[in-house]
Amino acid sequence: MNRMAVLFLLYFLILMEVLLFTSSFLGFTGDLFSVLLSGGQEPTNPPTISSPTSYIPHNITPATHTNKTKLFFFKTHKCGTSSLVTILYLYGIRRDLNFVLTPYEHQFSNDLPPQPLPPGQQEHHILCQHHKNGQGWGYFRPGVVNRILPREETFYFTILRDPEDHFASNFRYFHYGDRIQKLHPTADFNTILRLFFIKVRGIKRILCDRVLNPLSYDLGFTRFLKNKSFRESKSEEEQIDIFIRYLESEFDLIMIMEQYDLSLIHLMHELNWEVEDIVYMKKSPSFLREFRRELMQRVMPHKVLPENSQDSEAIDLTPNLLTLIRHYSRLDIRVYQHFLGKLKEKSHPSVSPSAIQDSLQEFHEKQKALSEQCSRDEEAEGSVLQRIRRLRRFNTDKDDENAECEMWHLTDIIISKALAAKQDPLFSRPYLQKIRGTAGTMNFMDYEPLTWTIKLFEKIRLKYLKNS
Repeated sequence: MNRMAVLFLLYFLILMEVLLFTSSFLGFTGDLFSVLLSGGQEPTNPPTISSPTSYIPHNITPATHTNKTKLFFFKTHKCGTSSLVTILYLYGIRRDLNFVLTPYEHQFSNDLPPQPLPPGQQEHHILCQHHKNGQGWGYFRPGVVNRILPREETFYFTILRDPEDHFASNFRYFHYGDRIQKLHPTADFNTILRLFFIKVRGIKRILCDRVLNPLSYDLGFTRFLKNKSFRESKSEEEQIDIFIRYLESEFDLIMIMEQYDLSLIHLMHELNWEVEDIVYMKKSPSFLREFRRELMQRVMPHKVLPENSQDSEAIDLTPNLLTLIRHYSRLDIRVYQHFLGKLKEKSHPSVSPSAIQDSLQEFHEKQKALSEQCSRDEEAEGSVLQRIRRLRRFNTDKDDENAECEMWHLTDIIISKALAAKQDPLFSRPYLQKIRGTAGTMNFMDYEPLTWTIKLFEKIRLKYLKNS
């Protein structure tokens, strides 16, 4: 009997140790979700969140962004972010800032430590990649980001896209209809969608994944659903309202893809940038599709790819299907409409509405000049390998004036890997051969293209210093 008592006591102590460790690891020091579940009223003694890895949101208070010198752009999927990310890459390259990177990956891993800073450097400045958890799709985890880019020092922003267009784009891009297509080879896109919605018919709760409410999935709504009290005691309207208030507390600016230029103007004024800092060229969708094809064929040569991607083609949906999309995307629609309204009503203390319009006009004039300066010849519109060869030839020239033009002919993947090489003191041909095959799609990038791209960065930096 005494032996059983001792074993029970040991079991109890071990259990308490596990619970205390879990509580400490997640940062739970008070009434969990008391802020979120308070019906909109902030508690007198809100819980403190001590762990940066905790998925519990911060206290819901308005975001402030005075004198923030660092940048965090949460890159949502399929929201036209390639040009915006290149704007941020150029901004950092010109000023020799340090990017937050997962070594030689084009996505930031929430679960791995970032690439160490170069010797003599003390802090990171910019994070602007897609996030991933393990090998899968990564959602916004503020604790992970805050640990690297402290909230009080960093301007946090993201971008949303019209949910109706977003749904159709994601549905095709992530091949949600492939299994249905195999069963119904002659079915058109509308038929495939109807069959897809039959599978989810009757589900009343909010569905949130890569195709249904993908914006909210990216931004972390599923983390809220993990809390039983939130899931069961709050109505759908309350859940959405809480999530919107949470986003308002986490982000200093939420841009809108359909109001892209206006969003950039507001970003410029928030950060006290110049118009030159936000001027962009649209990256060719056809080239990006070709890049994905060449990349996939090199990394997974066994995979059979279709001849033509349909990702960017317009889709003519029936009224009934639009109704279904709106119903099942109701979370994203509420979030999108809320922040679209906020963007249109947004004002700045020291900037008048007429000044915003003046900035837009100046922006469009300089964007036109950029397009003329970086006019695309046939070679610039070629395949990935042709562009890499072009990059090599460019680096043998002394043409520094058009150095930035080349950035608009490169993909995010090439740029991010070259930045990793630039910030890596171990970067060399033998080192690259050593890590080959262990860094995701690193097989696609060889030593020479990386060094050519680093030289391009140097030309951009020198031009900026010369004109400053």
